[in-house]
Parts: sequence; C-alpha cells; structure tokens
Amino acid sequence: MTLAEAMYLGKPVIATAYSGNTDFTHPPNSLLVDYELVQLSHDYGPYLRESYWADPDLEQASHYMQQLVADNSLRQRLAYNGQRYIRQNYSPEVVGEIMRQRCVGRPSFVESHRKGCQYNARRAAASASNLMVYIHEVCKRGGQGLK
Repeated sequence: MTLAEAMYLGKPVIATAYSGNTDFTHPPNSLLVDYELVQLSHDYGPYLRESYWADPDLEQASHYMQQLVADNSLRQRLAYNGQRYIRQNYSPEVVGEIMRQRCVGRPSFVESHRKGCQYNARRAAASASNLMVYIHEVCKRGGQGLK
C-alpha cells in the first residue's frame, strides 16, 4: 500500500479522508482531503457503473500540497508522526502478534489452515510440474500443442 509505505519511510502524506486508508491516516500524521461521494455514470477500470467514488476536493488537496512545500515544520511533524504510527502499529512484529492472539485457543483453526496450506502447496507443485512437462512436450513438437 503506497500511503503506508510512504509513512513508514518518513514521507508526509496527503490522502482522501475516505475508505481503508483512514485506518491509519489521522490528522496528527497526515493531511486528509475532504470528498464528495458521487455515483459513477459508467464503468471506470475496476469500478462499475453506479458504484460510488470519493471525489476529492481538489482545491483543498492543492492547498495542502502548497502548505507542505512552504512549511518545513508541518512537513517534518507529519513525516515523523506518520512514521512513528506505522512502525508502532503496523510493524511485522505487531501484526504477527495480532494474528497470533487471534489464533490462541483455536488449535483446530490453526491446524486446518496449516493442513490447507500444505495441501495447496502440493497441488501447486504438481500443477507446476505438469505445466513444465507440457511446455517441454510442446517445444519438442516444434511449438505444436498436444493433441
């Protein structure tokens, strides 16, 4: 995720105050741009017609960009706060501990997922092996598919 990575690296962040990024972008660590929810009139990439889009306030976003350029203390404060927040709350150790806590007392959950992963790994290896055999056979036949 680009925003979280930027924060991790100590870069100030400007983001729309909407959707998943609001889990970790907050006024002390980023500049949040207001938006208006608008319904799409046609498909736009992965967003289907009649979906809703958070249309950012471009004037506010532009103002925030100018502020960051002009105000070194704001830029440094946001960069520091963002970096500290991501590293304290989203480090591999912290996320791993959250996952471990969710699994504690649920050995059947952990065991079923471990077995599922082993099974899927074996299936993937078998599929890859079959694909390599197929490619080898096609190459031996001068690019003609198997019949």
